[in-house]
Amino acid sequence: MIVNGVTYDTTAAEIIVDRAFIGIGNQSLIQNIALGMVIRVEGRLVAGGNPIADRVFFSNELRGPVDSIKALDAVSSQALVLGQAVMIGDRTVLKNTEASSIAVGMVLEVSGFVDESGSINATYVNKVSDSLLPEDTVEIKGLVQNLDLQSKTFQFNSLTLSYSTANLSEFPGGAPATGQMLRARGKLGANSMLVAESLVPVEEFGTGIFDTFDLEGIITQTNPPNEFRIRQYIVTIDSETALKNLKASDLNSGIQVIVRGALTNRSIHADEIIRP
Repeated sequence: MIVNGVTYDTTAAEIIVDRAFIGIGNQSLIQNIALGMVIRVEGRLVAGGNPIADRVFFSNELRGPVDSIKALDAVSSQALVLGQAVMIGDRTVLKNTEASSIAVGMVLEVSGFVDESGSINATYVNKVSDSLLPEDTVEIKGLVQNLDLQSKTFQFNSLTLSYSTANLSEFPGGAPATGQMLRARGKLGANSMLVAESLVPVEEFGTGIFDTFDLEGIITQTNPPNEFRIRQYIVTIDSETALKNLKASDLNSGIQVIVRGALTNRSIHADEIIRP
């Protein structure tokens, strides 16, 4: 398996999808992980050989019905899914559909990178079904906005979520917090509100200290001259940071980069930054 130009040995890797253990090894990888998916790999460096992947994780950005679809130009379009803008272009890997066939009501599973405006730049789009059935659940991941502790609601961009009946056992304070990244699963209710049945905190790349760390994403905020953010992760650079295919002045919001360096909790000291 190749991720960000690095080839990993996945012979004995555990495959985890949406926090559920799926299987071990290359066969499970082939059956559950597809080209274009944004994944997380945890593993070990090996002297003189390819890194060994111990665990491969995948969770989508969302799965839900298309509210609207419009062409932006000859090769790109924008779909609105669960109140989130999904940008589909010529580099998006499409499964079970073509870009021109995506229609209102179609249920899509989306993986990709979130930009500074909150739009999802889709790297992978899978058509799950032609329509959402009443018993079907939807899924979404995002940062909590406009939290209302009294009504027990918050928003992911223009989508309102109710957590009044959700299991909150994984929240130490008994409730989510503004700016926290969460994954919600539930059913769409009145006025397209998502009534969450499951609500869990998300750490996309784990926590702790890692000497070697790769993160690909879109810069969502800058703090010149030596700091920027990719979603909830803070990246710092210095005179020793190697830049490939870009200059320091190019490190602006909306630019997609690969950051390599050391991770301490949510802070990354960049040894190398690459524009893919």
